[in-house]
Amino acid sequence: MKQALFIINPKAGKQGRNLQIFQELNVNFGDCIFTEYAEHATILTKKAIQDGYKFIIAVGGDGTVNEISTALLHTNCALGIVPMGSGNGLARELRFSMNLENCILQIKNAIETQSINLIDAGVLNFGSEKKYFFCTAGIGFDAHCAGIFAQKNSKRGLRNYIKIACQEFWNYQYPQIKYNGQEKTIFSLTFANAKQFGNNAYIAPEAKINDGFLNVTEIKKMPIWASLFIIWRLFKQTIHLSSYVKTNKDKDFILESEQKIVAHYDGEPLQINYNQLKISILALSLNVLNVG
Repeated sequence: MKQALFIINPKAGKQGRNLQIFQELNVNFGDCIFTEYAEHATILTKKAIQDGYKFIIAVGGDGTVNEISTALLHTNCALGIVPMGSGNGLARELRFSMNLENCILQIKNAIETQSINLIDAGVLNFGSEKKYFFCTAGIGFDAHCAGIFAQKNSKRGLRNYIKIACQEFWNYQYPQIKYNGQEKTIFSLTFANAKQFGNNAYIAPEAKINDGFLNVTEIKKMPIWASLFIIWRLFKQTIHLSSYVKTNKDKDFILESEQKIVAHYDGEPLQINYNQLKISILALSLNVLNVG
């Protein structure tokens, strides 16, 4: 029995070239299956666990990775990633190569040596519902832009995100929230399990993905000129040194707002129809292939 199942988002990457490689994988390395709709990857992963697979390889972007990782929580099955998205946040954090052939070789070697690490996961709790995140979640400007992306069905990619961010900055309404009991008006508030959003944009340079804590990056209201330096610091891994940024770390948080909360988790927009959001950490809850 083959140990690895590759769950492939067919909309990700350059399909013609990738399909040829996946056909080779199916014969020589592991089984392959394609997703057909949103959250299908979660269903496929749960079935794969029942079928006895030990390794589930997500072939796609951050959304596909999130769906598969959610199903793998608290199981003995391990996650691998062939990054095909625009941001590839968790793949970069875990040092999966952005080069397809090199990444497949990394995965093959890790499976052969049974090299596995445990990492943390974040949880958003609202009402009776919950969502998991593995890189970042938050509210404010980045969540607002994620929602605009979804509404416009915009093409993914850093360039398109920057375009929308520039358009939305001028009319952005800063949310007023109560954060762990303290009233605040913020630009954005990010809860980071990993260091970056993706695209090597480091929102929490001091975060560790296996320390049992979430790092929080609070960006305050700022003039337009300061936003340029914030962007520069994101890619220089120094955002935590800005005078417009406040950081801390903990295991549990509570957000409250008089308005419905607009959030994101691993870049996916989330409209929360409640006035309270609880954020927490699941320490060492996900097995991942160690390719670093």
